[in-house]
Amino acid sequence: MICIVRKRLGICDGIKAVLKTWCQEHRIPVSTMNYWMRKLKTLDEQSDTAMIFAKMPTEKEISKNETL
Repeated sequence: MICIVRKRLGICDGIKAVLKTWCQEHRIPVSTMNYWMRKLKTLDEQSDTAMIFAKMPTEKEISKNETL
């Protein structure tokens, strides 16, 4: 996910000047952008191992429960 965000923003690792310029153009503090980049990286790392699958009820099961 973090890669998608970086591509959309045109931000590359190690290019602080680009990040600073982009933030200035969009009136976002660099500290705020850094916070969200760290937050997204943490979420991205967690999402690889935290997949949860759930069974959704069918229409028949839903209508059966509504009539009860």
